[in-house]
Parts: sequence; structure tokens; C-alpha cells
Amino acid sequence: MFKHSFTAFHNNSGNGNDCSVSVVGISLPVEWLDFKLKYENDNLISLFWSTAIEVNNDYFEIEQSEDGKTFKYLAKVQGAGTSNLINDYSYKHKLNIQGLSYYCIKQVDFDGNYSYSDFKHINIKDLGRISMYPNPVFETLNINSINDDVIFHIVDRHGTKILSTKSNKINLETLSDGMYILVVQIINT
Repeated sequence: MFKHSFTAFHNNSGNGNDCSVSVVGISLPVEWLDFKLKYENDNLISLFWSTAIEVNNDYFEIEQSEDGKTFKYLAKVQGAGTSNLINDYSYKHKLNIQGLSYYCIKQVDFDGNYSYSDFKHINIKDLGRISMYPNPVFETLNINSINDDVIFHIVDRHGTKILSTKSNKINLETLSDGMYILVVQIINT
């Protein structure tokens, strides 16, 4: 919430004990809690961010870049002004490109001063890529997926769902010997 500046004074009395410190609190415009990107479907990217504290926060500007250097303005989202409550925000962006896309949020005060969130990126062409090992599986199936918002379903050869999980490590020791199918469901919110 505060950026601190410290000043120390010494009175040169020689005993080394006469020192005082003053602390000046400078309020930051926004205390960021979180900033996440989520792939929805059909190249739709959802941005989610939240703040713990806002001081004179007028609005947020969503910015996007294809190269991570040159950002363009996408939209404006109204801020909460001054608030000590947790505020959640979101914005959806339809991408027209494949590959890397970078995002940041510019926070603008009522007086025109501004600051930026962390930069985030998402790689559209890699979101659907999934790898798993070992094959065949005897104990634990390990799954690597770029997209964290998925549910994994294990289905038997008759199409009966055996188990569902969001974990990328699935213990299969309790299953009978046989062939199973891994179904990957992308979660849309």
C-alpha cells in the first residue's frame, strides 16, 4: 500500500546512539493482487485482474502487442476511484493472429498519472498442444498442457467415464488392465 522513504539523522555527539529515522508514506495508486490471461475458444482471450487497494484510480486501459514492444490500445475499463476493498475486473479480446500475444494494463489516476501492471503473454498455437507420458502407463499418467483450464477425463473402450480431474498427474494404479481414452475438456467460463 505504501512506498516508504527513509531519512536518518545523526547529531555527531560521538556516542553513536543519537540517530533518528523518519518514514514518509507515499500512497501507490493501485495495489495489484492478480493479473491472468485465459484462452476461451476461437482465439478469444479473457483478461482477469484484481486490486486490493485503489487510490484516485480513474480507469484502466487494456493494451496488446504482437511483438512485446509496440503496444496498442484495446479498451478502457472504469476503475473504483478510491477503495480498500478487493475489486475484480475482466475484459475479453478476440485475437486475429496465431502465435504470441502480449498484454498489459495501464492504470490511470484522475490527475492523469499512470502506472502499468506486469506484462503477460499467451501463445495461441501452443494452447491445444498436449503431451503425455509414459505410454503404456502402469502407475501415473503425466500430462503437459499449456492451457491450465482443462479437465481430463479417463474413458473406457465402451465410452464410460471412469474418472475426471484437473490434475496433470493421474494415478491409474486402481484401473483394471486394458485400453483407456484420455478426453481433454477446455473449461469455458
